[in-house]
Amino acid sequence: MGKINTKTLVDKYIYPATYLGLARALAKKADLRNNIKSPDAMFYLLVKSTLAGAKKKVLESTDLRLFSIGTSLDLNTAIKSWRILKAKEKEPGAKVAKAKTLTLVEPTSAERSKIAELLEARGINPANPKLRCTVDALHLIEYFAITYSREEFRHKLEELRVNYPAYVEEALALARIMARILPSNDPEKGLSARVVEYLAPAPGRLTSFIEEEGENGDREPG
Repeated sequence: MGKINTKTLVDKYIYPATYLGLARALAKKADLRNNIKSPDAMFYLLVKSTLAGAKKKVLESTDLRLFSIGTSLDLNTAIKSWRILKAKEKEPGAKVAKAKTLTLVEPTSAERSKIAELLEARGINPANPKLRCTVDALHLIEYFAITYSREEFRHKLEELRVNYPAYVEEALALARIMARILPSNDPEKGLSARVVEYLAPAPGRLTSFIEEEGENGDREPG
């Protein structure tokens, strides 16, 4: 009989199952049936929720290993290609791949100029986006939400969805979850809430008229 290697069991089965369960639990809080499944989206969501409230999400090497194994995230890709992680500012001389701590690249402000800077730092051009992962779609959609009107936002979103349907759908699921679970001091809570708001149907004239008539009908004659 073959022996079960404990490290293999933990790395390939226990960690992934645990983190997938956490992602599902967070999705349920937002009343979502579709789970967050891609490595970058799971990693981003779990770090944001686990370190909720922290101004900067700084991960030590041990934490990085646990999160990367649990979400099947390739750290080299996350650092060099997707740029969702960067070396901590206190380690200017350290090579990113060998840095002892890494920081999650996330919105630090809900200001349009700051989100534009974030996109530039991550190599995303809003005018001609070439998306590489779900987090790319998330940050770009957040930028659209604070840049354009509801109607323009929907138009931009549909254009993006044509070319990157899977990324966009998962990014919207991320936004719905984060709008629910993130603390109020996290700028991305407000950004996600704006996305969710713009996804909802705008009240039309008939709806507004009915609501107004209902309010008038509730008033007692003067």
